[in-house]
Amino acid sequence: MKAAIARFGMYGPLALLGTLWGLSFSMAKIAVGGGGAPIGIALCSTGIGGAILLVVTLVRGIRLPLRRNYFGYYLMTGACGIALPSTALYAAAFHLPAGVLSMLVATSPMLTYALAVMLGMERREGRRLLGLGLGLAGVALLVLPGRELVGSVDPVWLGVALVAPTFYAINSILGARFRPADGDNIGLACGMLLAAALILALITVPGGYTVSLLPPWNVSHLGILILGSISGGAFILFFFILTRAGPVFFSQVGYIVTGTGVLWGMLLFGERHGIVVWLALGVVIAGVALVQPRQQT
Repeated sequence: MKAAIARFGMYGPLALLGTLWGLSFSMAKIAVGGGGAPIGIALCSTGIGGAILLVVTLVRGIRLPLRRNYFGYYLMTGACGIALPSTALYAAAFHLPAGVLSMLVATSPMLTYALAVMLGMERREGRRLLGLGLGLAGVALLVLPGRELVGSVDPVWLGVALVAPTFYAINSILGARFRPADGDNIGLACGMLLAAALILALITVPGGYTVSLLPPWNVSHLGILILGSISGGAFILFFFILTRAGPVFFSQVGYIVTGTGVLWGMLLFGERHGIVVWLALGVVIAGVALVQPRQQT
């Protein structure tokens, strides 16, 4: 009974986290609207997020481990979980509605399950396989002929955006497999963000893709600042919820992210979607529900 009450008290933080993650898709559109290179914007937002977590880590009196297994983990998860998906997402954000971006990223748990089954890490379950099929069907609906029904969804950029959930799924598998057993959650997230910033800087600076954060400022800078704050702050909320309510409870955040992602796009950009997009949204959400693991009793 006490555990159930404690989990109920986590719905507030869960809703806040889902709303912030949902907002990030609209902030990505605002950030790229200033004309900056997507990889440069990814560097800025990742660096801000890493700096926030570094301060939190130091205040907590925790040193960031730099042993070989830790450093390898930082680089691996930083590349697969942050650098590559963020760059792809920001590149696609200029061309796709924020609501569609949130729907595509919602397919990540389905792709994670598919990879886990292929690698023998999960059993085949009819219910979860049906969820995977629904997720794929939802994406397929977005590229159907008849653009007057779908709206402004470019199949090419939809493919670019799908790089993000694909690498999120890969990162989930790799992160679970290679996570240092004695690692601090916030410390590992900090190392991941800082490693991602390093990877992005090694490409961005020599290539001339940097985005200046110096004045004069405009609305795109605000978008970058909010993205960076979400990157850092969301990890704190993520682990706060996960350690108190468990992974099955936390998995509900996907519905909130998708729903608020669509709503933020409508509120900030006046996005209006065709009937097929709404149908795809319903199919994807159903897929997310089915692919989630059952609560252990």
